[in-house]
Amino acid sequence: MHSAFDFNLRIPSNAILAAFLASVAAACVPVRSAPIWATRVAAAALGLATLFALPRPAFPVDPSAPWEQARAEARLAAASVVPEARALRLDRTERALQSILRRRPALAEAWLLLAGARAERGDPSAPEIARHAASLDPERSDLRAAAEAIAR
Repeated sequence: MHSAFDFNLRIPSNAILAAFLASVAAACVPVRSAPIWATRVAAAALGLATLFALPRPAFPVDPSAPWEQARAEARLAAASVVPEARALRLDRTERALQSILRRRPALAEAWLLLAGARAERGDPSAPEIARHAASLDPERSDLRAAAEAIAR
């Protein structure tokens, strides 16, 4: 609780936040009676400002967050020793990668990871997907080597 009230006003973002909160508090005390519509508009504006200020984990600001989640899921699939758990993790990895590839179809690393997930399942489309990943960025020797390893 102490940390909610103990912040340094020399930091510009904290000073702006304190000024904003002071202005909101000052605006709430009417000098004269305001029309009802103005009160409703002010309440709606305050509500919208609050919604925009709250952190939104469901809407990540970082565009690489889905990619990091897919990679983490692939790591968990690789570490799984129970076949059923591995199959579930591979399925989740594949769904996450397909979602990423719908938004970024030229992401070679995602195609390569998808090829690896499918190769782990024994899917015959894995070598073709790996070759496609290598063709998206032919200058990267590490990507090409990984694609060749999957294609074998």
